[in-house]
Amino acid sequence: MLLRPVRLCLLTALSALVALTASALLPPARPALAFPPPGVDILPVAGAVSVSSRIGQETIALSGTATVQRSAVQMQGGVEVVPAEIIALSLSGMSVTGPVSVLESTTLASSGELRALQPGYSYPASSYFDVYVKVTAPASNGTPTVTSMTLSNSTALRVVPGSSILEWPPVSATYSATPNPCVPLAPALPKQICITSLAFKVSGGTAAVGGVASLPEIAGAAARDHGPSRSQTLAGMAIGLLGLAVAGAAGWYLRRLFAR
Repeated sequence: MLLRPVRLCLLTALSALVALTASALLPPARPALAFPPPGVDILPVAGAVSVSSRIGQETIALSGTATVQRSAVQMQGGVEVVPAEIIALSLSGMSVTGPVSVLESTTLASSGELRALQPGYSYPASSYFDVYVKVTAPASNGTPTVTSMTLSNSTALRVVPGSSILEWPPVSATYSATPNPCVPLAPALPKQICITSLAFKVSGGTAAVGGVASLPEIAGAAARDHGPSRSQTLAGMAIGLLGLAVAGAAGWYLRRLFAR
């Protein structure tokens, strides 16, 4: 009469032991990456801007850096949102008429954001920036006393990435805009320049929080997130071997008990 309860207890204990062993051998779930704390990022970028003017169409290759300032994470509609702003631009290139430089507007803010696409997670995220610039370009021919002119846009150039952001800094992300109608640069005369498209790829970046570079910390955290550490793996293997040994002993005892 006592064999049935004993068998039930032993089988329950054995099942629990097998479950414990299996969970010990499995790697821990990868934690989700979170938005970084408030800080400033200096992002190397390279791309091109296409313009139309009185002399025709032209695409100008530009490269340099964009400096982005991020605020603290906010909750909006149940998802995380990080307000951000491009606080500085330093881009340069060569047009058919001479060198061109692009800086951030001194009067209008190029604001934007990072926005999580689902509750409970930072990534994947959407992003955008409404860009205002100050462009220095060669002056028109026939004005020898004026060698350059300064142009700016009063209509925002909204740039968005081609796909969801999976990390920050958004290395390899391409932000672009194709405004329709084109965005004019003032003053309109004499060149009547209008931006028809804009695209920039982020090639890297450094994040500064409180004056301390934090990108290596973020990268290290991401590397740790990819799987268990060596000590965790060894501990799991040890627990697994111990579980197998105990299970073997329990099986031997069950065989002896049931053989009576």
